Amino acid sequence: MNDQLPLLKACKADVYIFLDACRADYADLVIEPDEGFEITLADKPHPIVFSANPVFDRQLERSPFEPKFHTLRLWEKQWAYLTDLHIPSVHPMAVTASFIGVHAVLGYAESTPILWFLQPHCPYIGDTFPLALAAWKEGRSELGQAIRQVARESTFPGGLHWDVLRQAYEDNVRVAWNAIKTLIRAVPGRYLITADHGELLGENGEYGHVYSPFAWECRELVEVPWIEITSSGLSDEHLVEDRLRQLGYVE
Repeated sequence: MNDQLPLLKACKADVYIFLDACRADYADLVIEPDEGFEITLADKPHPIVFSANPVFDRQLERSPFEPKFHTLRLWEKQWAYLTDLHIPSVHPMAVTASFIGVHAVLGYAESTPILWFLQPHCPYIGDTFPLALAAWKEGRSELGQAIRQVARESTFPGGLHWDVLRQAYEDNVRVAWNAIKTLIRAVPGRYLITADHGELLGENGEYGHVYSPFAWECRELVEVPWIEITSSGLSDEHLVEDRLRQLGYVE
């Protein structure tokens, strides 16, 4: 297992994509990248972040890095209530659509794009098991309470158990990957897909990215994907437009 920071420093991608809380094993299960032709890469001096996660913005404001990042706060403009359960989140296709729109104007000349997807971090918005860990008001929710009971008893009377949570997490990985596929079909370049950390889904009765000595010894929490894709872009322009139109991001 390689350390991520030296790899990031050495990488010369055009676009950096972070999937929040994405485990390496689930990325291997879901993501099947297709490679295009090689392109010439260049250093870009001014990072621009497309952020779907307000927590990331809060951490970035405290960052000592220079030059400072310019952040497009998608969680302010693209926050929506998704699925029939009205789950609060930023859909990954909103990140894709925002990047395609900005790239159409700026290209790569002025910035290094960093796309920070909220998924597969909860809340879960996939079709199979949409579950809302929307405890963002008072720190409580039905799902949050259920997860605590799952951790104690490995099941929940309402039908929630570790297998359901794992399926919901996998669904979130798929939702994010579908949005990324639309992006790389639309815009040529070299892409890096990775994550900030993994996620515990029942290992030793733990859930999430908890802060304990046990947690950070788990490969499920510290091993993340590292996927490099070179895309020629516009492999199917009509497909890209149709996907964005169905989701309401283009007329």
